[in-house]
Amino acid sequence: MASASQIIIVSDIFGHNDYLKQLIADCRFSSTVTIIDPYDGHCLKFDGQADAYECFTHNGGLDALTCKVKMLISTLSHPCFLIGFSAGASAIWRVLADSEHADMIEGGLCFYPGQIRYHLDLTPLSPVELIFPSHEAHFELQPVIESVRLLPHTLCQQLDAQHGFMNRQLVEFDQGIYNEFCQNLSQKKGSD
Repeated sequence: MASASQIIIVSDIFGHNDYLKQLIADCRFSSTVTIIDPYDGHCLKFDGQADAYECFTHNGGLDALTCKVKMLISTLSHPCFLIGFSAGASAIWRVLADSEHADMIEGGLCFYPGQIRYHLDLTPLSPVELIFPSHEAHFELQPVIESVRLLPHTLCQQLDAQHGFMNRQLVEFDQGIYNEFCQNLSQKKGSD
């Protein structure tokens, strides 16, 4: 597969931080990378997940993050590839079902997109791979996977890992899975 002109990474509730910058460096993308986050690029420090979630909801939550993704895509002249984490992955899921933006999206990769459980009526118009953890603490994950796994353009994978396995600032971080995904992304999106 040819490399997208631009890769758009949509952050989790922790936003644009050193850990996300390290992930981008570890993936060695040759394409232009743009980060969309809930805090307009401000690198915020949080006292934990509850603090980050409160800040995320105070800044408009998933609706605001989805709007930011749509706004950026509407300015592009070439198709992009979307990569998202948690809330960012759920925002991508919503954007992928929007026919207004479908022509500008090559595909998406969504890590632990838990909030898609509120949007199971959507169907992606571009290829997307959904990477689920082994379980979710706040809801039953299997019905969500069963609802989306047979949709067109949708590939689901469930790993033996916890929600947050790609985020090195969390105790759920899994170095082995992280390394594997960074290497795969480097191969898929790292060269034309």
